[in-house]
Amino acid sequence: MAGYGRERRRNAELVHRLQQLHGEQVDTVELKKRYQQLQEAHMEQVGAWDKGRLGSKEAWREGYRQVLGVQFQRVWAWGKGVVAGVREGSVRVTRRRGGRGTCSGR
Repeated sequence: MAGYGRERRRNAELVHRLQQLHGEQVDTVELKKRYQQLQEAHMEQVGAWDKGRLGSKEAWREGYRQVLGVQFQRVWAWGKGVVAGVREGSVRVTRRRGGRGTCSGR
């Protein structure tokens, strides 16, 4: 009987670790998506500059504001999704060393 209890405890530990690893993987995929979106926005800005649409300083500033606006909207939408997920219980927020928090779906 003692062996059965140890096995159950070990299985529970393994399940917990798998859930942690899955959460970290989800976080990594989300970061990669956001990084790709940032790169696409930068390439779009460079393309606009190369085509001469951002020739003047003021036109460049306006283009930059637009790019930042799109990036802000994407981050804001992601943040709202995380908050909604936390409220409904489908997203878990954990704190790590250094005060940084992470979010993971269940």
